[in-house]
Amino acid sequence: MVEFSPDGREIGVAAANTVTIWSVDSGRVLREFILPRTGDQAEIESGQDHETTFASFGWLPDGRRIVFEGAGQVGLLDVDTGDVLWTVTDPDLDGAVVSPRAIASRSARAGARP
Repeated sequence: MVEFSPDGREIGVAAANTVTIWSVDSGRVLREFILPRTGDQAEIESGQDHETTFASFGWLPDGRRIVFEGAGQVGLLDVDTGDVLWTVTDPDLDGAVVSPRAIASRSARAGARP
């Protein structure tokens, strides 16, 4: 998945569990982020956890944060620091939508509400 930043100066490219931010002007890699792994702490410690794979991502209008979605997880990433600001994990999660005022998720469960 490829998406321009709101100001058009950067391009975000998502592949597998990584988002790479490129400069449009220079063509150089500016930053690269690896998504957090999913699973509970015991699964992570035993190596039984799952590598998160991007299904989608989007820049927030301020251009400083990216919302990512994949492997039953939605999260918010600070582009400047690389910090994952928050995540929500739900195995039934089936997408996320970014708007100027909110981030919403969609569950695959019938009748489920975000």
